[in-house]
Amino acid sequence: AVAAAAGSAAQPALTSPLRIVSSPEASGRVTSPADSATPASAAPSPCEPVAAAPWDGSRDNSAEPHAHRSSSAASAISAASADSASATPSPRAASDTSDVENAGGASADASAGDAAASAAAAAADAVADAAEAAAGAAGAAGAADDADADADADASDPRPLPGRLTPCGFSLGGSLGGAASGEAWGSDGDGTQFALRTGPDYKKHKKKAPSAAHIYSLLSADVLKGERITPGVGARVRLPRSADADVENDTGLPRTLVVSCAIPQKAPSLMGGSSGDAGGECYQLVLYFRASVESLRAWRDSGSAGYALFRRWVEEAPGGDLPLKERLKLIVKMDNLRDLGKLGASVEQYNGKPVLLTKSGSLTPSAAPLCGPDGYLEVGINTFRFAYLTKKGMHMYLPSLHKLHMHVALTIEGRDNAELPEQALLACRLNGLDFAKMASPLPPP
Repeated sequence: AVAAAAGSAAQPALTSPLRIVSSPEASGRVTSPADSATPASAAPSPCEPVAAAPWDGSRDNSAEPHAHRSSSAASAISAASADSASATPSPRAASDTSDVENAGGASADASAGDAAASAAAAAADAVADAAEAAAGAAGAAGAADDADADADADASDPRPLPGRLTPCGFSLGGSLGGAASGEAWGSDGDGTQFALRTGPDYKKHKKKAPSAAHIYSLLSADVLKGERITPGVGARVRLPRSADADVENDTGLPRTLVVSCAIPQKAPSLMGGSSGDAGGECYQLVLYFRASVESLRAWRDSGSAGYALFRRWVEEAPGGDLPLKERLKLIVKMDNLRDLGKLGASVEQYNGKPVLLTKSGSLTPSAAPLCGPDGYLEVGINTFRFAYLTKKGMHMYLPSLHKLHMHVALTIEGRDNAELPEQALLACRLNGLDFAKMASPLPPP
């Protein structure tokens, strides 16, 4: 009876969803702001260094099964049952009490009855205590088992989480995946703040209107530097699991977009050289965006022209449809451009104007299934391939970039009426971005 009661009480603890608490990103790799605080005198750079282990390109997701949860729970139940048994009257003790009651009359009957009631109550309490102790032991064993499983997952995939690839990276956390980390210099934007093409007959009327809300939200960011562009940054990180990771994604779209933008460190040269199309010393801004399956389904079911165009772009552009691929547009709005005085006034007419990413854009799908929980599509932006005057202007602004409040969006250019109105795919705000102080090199893959 003790074992059955303890077992039934322990059962909920064995099946409770403890893995949500003991997530891989919370198992020693992500600390709270209080834990990670570092005195200013001990920090030679604006960000706390993060050790990033080299990745050999392999990934083993296997994990050994754990048996100690059931054995620990069983041990606790047995021990608790033994303790309760010692407090429960034995059959022999019960018969001895009956003999005393028969010999002592009414008074003895009353005393013996009270004693029997007390003994029964004590036995019931002992059973309850045994069950509670067993349940606690089972829950603790379950939590330890989950933590061990997460540790094994980290051991089989040593890649850092997005936002922890570089010391000055950050993660916003939340239901889209991961825990918050680092000092954020970016936040989710507002797609409705961007005026995009609308129909009908845009070519004739040239009308624009505020976009519908953007679909992909900012999750994390890293800032790198190197002698050349680092390709395939998405493969260098371990994407955190989102709250809907187990929900089937039947939308034909990836949950995650990785945007990697390479910017020359040196002034451009008319003769090309190290600043040519192939890239040279550069800074690299890497932004990670995510959308929930629910929001992707809602977008699909709305009949949006933006959804239909983006899905066609996702399906056909990576496979070699060059004209379609080159319809990706980048829009950068600097909200406080006038704070730069004459320098800002010189380019104000171009502020917020879309830029077609033709030869400067590239697409890299993930090795994992694109629509699965670990799938992503990486969008590369190589500004080495921008026009000379554009690169010269960008280089002129780099020292003042940290003063600017930037609002960034991506969309696919709509042309005929069936592809309009355009819609912002993603949007984010960036503030205080100082490449010279914040960018860090990566270890070799």
